[in-house]
Amino acid sequence: MARDDNKKTILEGKAAIDLWLQGVDAWNKWVEENPIADVSFEESDFSQYDKVSFSSFKFPKGDVNFSRAQFGEGDVNFTYAQFGEGDVDFFNVQFGEGDVNFFNARFGEGDVNFTGARFGEGDVNFTGARFGEGDVNFFNVPFGEGNVNFKGARFGKGNVNFTGAR
Repeated sequence: MARDDNKKTILEGKAAIDLWLQGVDAWNKWVEENPIADVSFEESDFSQYDKVSFSSFKFPKGDVNFSRAQFGEGDVNFTYAQFGEGDVDFFNVQFGEGDVNFFNARFGEGDVNFTGARFGEGDVNFTGARFGEGDVNFFNVPFGEGNVNFKGARFGKGNVNFTGAR
């Protein structure tokens, strides 16, 4: 963990992975103790894990960055995840071949960016996801071979872009 010049807590790199590995209870406790923080898994490699679960994880009010992360061949689970008020960035993420599940995930008021994210052969599920007031961008996203479901997803007042998605 590091602090920037404004004394904002930043959880990143190995420290972020280590806390994630402790599970949802330890993670959510840390968020309660650090409600205004940024979290960065930028360029993190989750491929060594069979399944990656952020199910029911709560994120702090700052920005959350998964850009250029690699998720490997297993499933990726963000069901019931609650993102804070900042931007959420999945730019150029490689999700791999498993299912990707954002069922009932709650995104905050910031922008949500999936530009260039790559999905593999598994299903992609955003059923019941709620997006806040920021822009939502799925520009140039290949959704892969599986089923893609946005049933009941709700988008806020921001722009929603699926240009080039396939």
